[in-house]
Amino acid sequence: MPRRGLSTASVVSAAADLADADGLGALTLSKLGAHLGVRVPSLYKHVDGIADLFRRLAADSTSELATILRSAAAGRSGSEALAATCHAYREFAVTRPGRYDSIQHPVEPSEELRRAQVVMLRVVAETLRGYRLPDEDELVSAVRMLRSVLHGFVCLERGSAFQLSIPLECTFEELIAMLHSSLAERAG
Repeated sequence: MPRRGLSTASVVSAAADLADADGLGALTLSKLGAHLGVRVPSLYKHVDGIADLFRRLAADSTSELATILRSAAAGRSGSEALAATCHAYREFAVTRPGRYDSIQHPVEPSEELRRAQVVMLRVVAETLRGYRLPDEDELVSAVRMLRSVLHGFVCLERGSAFQLSIPLECTFEELIAMLHSSLAERAG
């Protein structure tokens, strides 16, 4: 019988907290069980092993990031929506590192994860629609470009790779301005 108060959602939430605190690579069922005060076999009542836990964590984290990005861009368009989205993405990656890494972690996707990924892509695409790109292929390229640039920046930032004297905030603002300029130019 499952421990009172323990559910799949609470197990995944605890895993997310541990991943944020210790890193996704340090997350194991043993550590999660110890954190929750249960033995590992008890976790199997809620998740089907570590791969299932990572899938569920990725789905929840993707959904959470999509919600954050949607809220950031709400009521904004063009450069304002882009800037708000970029800042929200960066903040999520820096303040929720384990959750962010779970989104990037290769897992066999579940239906729940696929749905969350589709929602996330739609949120980003909607943010970029204000640029009135000429066709769907341009929009797909813009979404990929935005994700690649932001992911690269936050990975370098989190890895302490930016050691030059220019304040990081200045560089990030310039990056957003470059993205805006490129998107506006593509829109013609």
